[in-house]
Amino acid sequence: MTLMEEEEEEEEEEEKIGPQKKRRKLEEDKESTFTVQVGVASHWSSSGDVAAETRATSFDLLSPQHMGEDSLAWVVKRAEGPMSADDPEAIRLLRGQYIHPPSYLPYNLKESEENKDFIYLLYKTVYPSWAFTDSILKDLFGKEQPAGFFVEAGALDGEYLSNTLWLERHRGWTGLLVEAEPDSYATLRKKHRRAWSSPACLAIKPYPHTTVITSFRRKGRSSNWKDRGAARIEEKPAMAGEGPGYKTYHTAQCFPAVTFLLALNVTRVHFFSLDVEGVEMGILHSFPFDRITVDVWAIEHIGSSNNVSVTAPKNTSVTSSGGSSEVSRFEDPEFIAFMEAQGYYLFDMFCHVIEDYVFIRRDSEVFRRLRVPRHLWRRRGICLNKTIWDEHAEVLQLKLLRDSRHWPNIVFSDIS
Repeated sequence: MTLMEEEEEEEEEEEKIGPQKKRRKLEEDKESTFTVQVGVASHWSSSGDVAAETRATSFDLLSPQHMGEDSLAWVVKRAEGPMSADDPEAIRLLRGQYIHPPSYLPYNLKESEENKDFIYLLYKTVYPSWAFTDSILKDLFGKEQPAGFFVEAGALDGEYLSNTLWLERHRGWTGLLVEAEPDSYATLRKKHRRAWSSPACLAIKPYPHTTVITSFRRKGRSSNWKDRGAARIEEKPAMAGEGPGYKTYHTAQCFPAVTFLLALNVTRVHFFSLDVEGVEMGILHSFPFDRITVDVWAIEHIGSSNNVSVTAPKNTSVTSSGGSSEVSRFEDPEFIAFMEAQGYYLFDMFCHVIEDYVFIRRDSEVFRRLRVPRHLWRRRGICLNKTIWDEHAEVLQLKLLRDSRHWPNIVFSDIS
């Protein structure tokens, strides 16, 4: 057979198997393609409607033609930062990969009668800061108040030390739970909360970005929830502060709070719990108070008081940056002034080295119910008029934790 005849025979053979190759190529292409299903259910609370929509889009991240500016791969890259907080592509990415809808399966909680874990539930009596916030929420959002929308950043497992579970279970609220620590979020999903949830983190910058999350583990045993609750964003992990056990790290995608709320079509938040282990000011400084209305904030704040020795006299006072008002060593006058400038009233605070503040928006119905005289809308010195929490106390007494101006009756009472 001549060389020309051999080439003609090979061409005929290629023509015969050509369709088979094409089919195999299509199958290989399908394997390198993933489909993102975005399901946004109708939202029933008074916080705003979420449009019901279901989208299915296929993207081949390996294919150059899908690396254009409209591709998901390009959006993922841009989301590493900087990218506008209200960029439609950022919202699309958040909806498509970082938000899970509420569950309608039966609760799987350790406080349920069938699963009750008394050791786990000790947090309700061991941690007075949780009892402090819980008692305030029950006062502010009692039976006569309508259901609302909450946000809890630093949601942990969705139950342990949760500031929103009572609102959801006993007041019919829904909301958004944000927890970027992977193991904690995996457990949260199994709780079957009636709220949206996200494994992303709240951005400490005014745009989406990636960051490093530091988690803590104990050698030789699984970490308890107190250890897991120490997980935090640290911009310089190698230089970060100490924590329980040893450290592990992972990279997380963060979005500004406004991006989360735009993704859910929510502009009114009735309660926002912010417990993010020291990065709260970055989140608050980038929060659009003029676009998103929040009635009540509960904020764990690690502020200037941490530079004061815990052996200092309990009633040491200084002059606040806003005038001649006295503050205790536990208060951060700059932080309080910042929240007041956004239109908030300092309702109460848990007086400890790591403080918990509760602020109420002065234009809200919640604040109107307090009947606070206008000349007292700016407050200092709350901790000067209450007993400081004693870590060795055997009995937790709310009257020692709450401000007597708003307890046992939340209506303002002048005790001066």
